Amino acid sequence: MGLALLFLLGALTIFAVLCAAIVHDARHPTRATAGWALGRGLPIDPGELGLNFVTRGEGTALPRWEVEGRDPQGVVTILIHGWRRSRIDSLRRIHPWIDVSRTLWLIDLPGHGDAHKGPTTLGIGDAELIEREIDTALASSLNDGAAPRILLVGHSMGAVVAADLARRLPPQRLAGLVAFAPYSAISEPLTNRLRCRALPATTFAWIASLLLRTILGQEPDTGGALTLLRARGIPILIVAARDDHTVGLEHVRSLARRAGHKVVISTHASHDALGAGLQSDADPPSALAAAVFARQIQAESRANATSPPQA
Repeated sequence: MGLALLFLLGALTIFAVLCAAIVHDARHPTRATAGWALGRGLPIDPGELGLNFVTRGEGTALPRWEVEGRDPQGVVTILIHGWRRSRIDSLRRIHPWIDVSRTLWLIDLPGHGDAHKGPTTLGIGDAELIEREIDTALASSLNDGAAPRILLVGHSMGAVVAADLARRLPPQRLAGLVAFAPYSAISEPLTNRLRCRALPATTFAWIASLLLRTILGQEPDTGGALTLLRARGIPILIVAARDDHTVGLEHVRSLARRAGHKVVISTHASHDALGAGLQSDADPPSALAAAVFARQIQAESRANATSPPQA
């Protein structure tokens, strides 16, 4: 009896330690900074792509690059990266959005990239931070009625943040939303990542998700945001990868179906590469959809240039 109890306590201790480690890993991801980019042969800033840019907010929770776009009458595009990535990774997703934008923001979310020290909130509360930055940066244009419309482009966790931010913005200020592999709950990517590590994914992910909600609060309602945006008539592009081992295709399809949206399926890209290099012909379905969507946004932006929306 005593030996059985000892084994039980040992098993519970190991289980608790593993759950705590999963939560810690989720909140303290490795940071994708310049060294990360150099090790993968990626550009470390927009200048390496021949783009003009300025850096804002260094040392804060939300540093960003502001990149000069190619359309002076275009939108302000905000690119939001996924978990364990950064604005450096967003450089891979800058096409074709740079052609339809006057300015692009590439943001480091809290706990990622060059944001100041501290854990990530896994997208919870990040939309409010970005919304405040938008209001501050565009205050002068808001006052004279010339505020540019905003296009949001998010990947994975960044797509969740983008959808949460989109529902907060007045419809007249929002040009559209592009969501690469969005999910309805953190348990989806968490379960799949644990499964790839050959751990009892469902049990560990359920407990870890419960602990994360207790620590961080309720997750954004991505499905509710997409439904609301559809009712408002906001253009939305949702893209998922056929062989995505982090956010499954059926999960994205189910999320989009409930909100009344279709999904463009990327036939070749992995989760991390989804949305990257859309200017090439490597993945015709998603590349074509992105190009068409970008032209739609550009046309609407130019049509609104003669009568700017009021805040």
